[in-house]
Amino acid sequence: MSKNNTSQISKSKSTLFQSCRYLLDELIHHNPIGIFICDESGKILEFNPAAEEILGYLANEVRGKELSVILSDIPTIQQNGKSKLLSFEKEISMTRKDGKSIYLSLKLSEIKAKNKILYIGYFRDLEKEKKSQAIIKRQQQELMELSTPVIQIWDDILALPLIGTLDSARTQVVMENLLNQIVQTSASIAILDISGVPTVDTLVAQHLIKTVNAARLMGAECIISGIRPEIAQTMVHLGIDLSNIITKSSMKEALRLAYEKLNFQVIKN
Repeated sequence: MSKNNTSQISKSKSTLFQSCRYLLDELIHHNPIGIFICDESGKILEFNPAAEEILGYLANEVRGKELSVILSDIPTIQQNGKSKLLSFEKEISMTRKDGKSIYLSLKLSEIKAKNKILYIGYFRDLEKEKKSQAIIKRQQQELMELSTPVIQIWDDILALPLIGTLDSARTQVVMENLLNQIVQTSASIAILDISGVPTVDTLVAQHLIKTVNAARLMGAECIISGIRPEIAQTMVHLGIDLSNIITKSSMKEALRLAYEKLNFQVIKN
C-alpha cells in the first residue's frame, strides 16, 4: 500500500472520528434528559445543560469534582484499594444546589472508551413529569367536557349530542354533565343523541344504560335517538336489551315525542 493511500485512510478515519465526536457532543448537549459522564473513580467529566437545569449546578462548578458532591448514596466497590462505581438504575431523592428536594429516575451505565472505563448517567425529574402529566390529564378532561355539551332545547327538555367513541372515562363526564344540568334546569326529559357515535357494542350500550338509569334517579326520563339501521342490527346480534328505554331513529322524532309527553304543541305560522 502506498504512502498516499495510507495517508488518505488516516485522514478519513480522523474525519469520521471527529464527526462522531461532534454528533455525540450535540446529542448530549441538546438532550432534554439530564446527562453526566464521569470516570471510573467518579470524577465528573461532562455535565449537560439539562442536568444544570434539573440539579441547579453549572457545568463548570461540578466538572472535575466527585459525583458524590451532587448525588449521594451512589453504589461503589473497593477494587485494588480504590473506590469504583457500579452500574445501577433506581429512583432516588436528592437535594438541588438551592436546597430544594427533588425526586429523580437515575440510570448509571458503564461504557468502555479505548482503554478507559467511563460511566454515563441519565436522569429525569419525576416531579416535573408528574406535573406535566397532570396538566395533560386536566386538558383531556376539559376537551371531553367540551365534546359532551348539554343543550337546553326547551323548558323541561335537554339534549346531549354524543360524537365519537364512548368509553368509561367519557361516560363519567357525560353522566356528570347531564345530572348537573338536570338539577340546574329541573328538566324532566333528556335526549341522548348517538348519531355521531360510530359503533355501539355491549360496552357502549352498558354506558348508555348507566347514564339513563342515573337520570331516572334524578327524576328525568331519557330518550335515546340516532339509532341507525346498522346499529340496530348490531344491537340485536349482540343481544343488547334496551326494551326499558325509549329509542328513536332521529333527534326530530325524539323531540316530537318529548313535546307530546309534555303536552306541547308546535304551531306553524
